[in-house]
Amino acid sequence: MMSCTPSTNNAAEKAELSEMTSSTSNDSIQNEELKMFLVRGVDMNSKAITEGNFIWMGDLPQSDQPDSYYDGFTLPITKSIITGKKSVINALAPNASCFIIDGKQYPKEKYDSLPAYRFQRVDIKGDTLIIETRYALDEPNSDVTLAIDEESRLYRREKFGPGLHE
Repeated sequence: MMSCTPSTNNAAEKAELSEMTSSTSNDSIQNEELKMFLVRGVDMNSKAITEGNFIWMGDLPQSDQPDSYYDGFTLPITKSIITGKKSVINALAPNASCFIIDGKQYPKEKYDSLPAYRFQRVDIKGDTLIIETRYALDEPNSDVTLAIDEESRLYRREKFGPGLHE
């Protein structure tokens, strides 16, 4: 189990995170879908959600607003959010004090310097953020796709019952 106390930073860790946060040209990240990431472990009754600018994925086709208008898309059954905005993480976990990035603990300053388009998935576990970074910046985020599929499957099961997809 990982400890959430400050760790000593060695040169290898600093070099690795520097490589992880290096800038990429804006031309390679034009498509909004490529910037989206998944946030799991969301309290769907939190003030950040209830007073935030979110929309349930099922209501999105009826919206007359562009996707970018919203802070994120809710997946309430799986307690997840799909977003492209780091400010959403900060609102959902304002007291985060432990930052695990790709399996290693880093100080808040390293989290702050990591651009949102590098996020693959963020898990909120109390005051800990567990962050996995993107493998490829030019492909859709597979965690987002899987989360939407899982939410849809669970919604159908909840609405129609197991094995009764009418």
